[in-house]
Amino acid sequence: MLDWLIIGGGVQGTYLSHWLAVARGVPRAKLRVLDPHEALLERWRHCTRNTGVDVLRSPSVHHLDLDAGSLQRYSRRFRANPQAEFTGPYLRPSLALFEEHSDWVLAGARLGELRVRGKARGLTRVPLGWRVETDAGSLEARQIVLALGHGENLAYPDWAGDSLQGRIRHVFDPVFRIESIGDEEEVAIVGGGMSAVQCALLLMKRGHRAPSVLSPHPLRVFGFDQDPCWLGPKCLGEFDRLEGFEERRLAVRVAREAGSMPQDLAARFTAAVKRGRIQRFEERVDRVEVRDGRLQIHSQGAVRAADRLILATGFQGGRPGGAWLDRVIEACELPLAPCGFPALDPHLVWVPGLAVIGGLAELRLGPSARNMGGMRMAAAKIAA
Repeated sequence: MLDWLIIGGGVQGTYLSHWLAVARGVPRAKLRVLDPHEALLERWRHCTRNTGVDVLRSPSVHHLDLDAGSLQRYSRRFRANPQAEFTGPYLRPSLALFEEHSDWVLAGARLGELRVRGKARGLTRVPLGWRVETDAGSLEARQIVLALGHGENLAYPDWAGDSLQGRIRHVFDPVFRIESIGDEEEVAIVGGGMSAVQCALLLMKRGHRAPSVLSPHPLRVFGFDQDPCWLGPKCLGEFDRLEGFEERRLAVRVAREAGSMPQDLAARFTAAVKRGRIQRFEERVDRVEVRDGRLQIHSQGAVRAADRLILATGFQGGRPGGAWLDRVIEACELPLAPCGFPALDPHLVWVPGLAVIGGLAELRLGPSARNMGGMRMAAAKIAA
């Protein structure tokens, strides 16, 4: 029986495995990460490639190594001009630097050796722990940590019906590749946040004819997904004093800066629009239909034609985990807050032997739970 099994091998699950193996000294033979993908961080890399990310939104202290200063030291050691790799007062790193540093950390800590490839199909209690049924067999562990992302909770507008799926793709759809878009295809992007803007800039850079961005709201400029105070006692202290989960849910909802982007990205996008390299329309799409082989996009009285439509509409706000977790909750009678998220103790424990990190932990960690700042807080709480 394993001591620890982490279900989910994205950025958060990978970091937690590093923390447990090194900071907590969990024997490597007793620690595993269950993930369906062939390569480490495969889903992360797919999403960043599709959206054309070149600079991360997170500061330089958030990465996969345990020492917060590791990324900056790596840059000074391996880059001729390390300052050029960072943007803004919080030193947001380039994607190239972050991924190179991540590969260096993964190799140095031999985190790939901890992976078990497979997808969880069931979770049941057994003496001294839990059994996880997977599509590659079963695993037993004393401690289970759910590190489930929102990748299966993509947000689709009501008008994006099945009959249009061949011509409409969500930018985070696992089967979508931005490279599949032909150079001469006319592309429309629906969305008003970072993903829509980055995707448009990527297509522009690749030489496509001016892509159109249909946004339901004006550009929202904000440095991070939420105020940085949510990474420290200024906001978290008050959040911790909230006793009811309803109050916590409201605080998380109010704090999150949905559909926003940093100033430098907004400036690049605005400049491209002014030069005519990108078209932007502040309109809400009402419906889409196919006519004469092309998509007809109806938005507030206007009709615009396109060959392809990319949805940069983010993720649903509901609980991660999908139908699999729904079945586990019912079978194991796991306690829920009124909003449907886990009712956790202060150490992110759902029931004895079962803990969570990531979005599932946001009623304890606040709006930062989903990002790398929350990831570092979560590991410290679980491994306390």
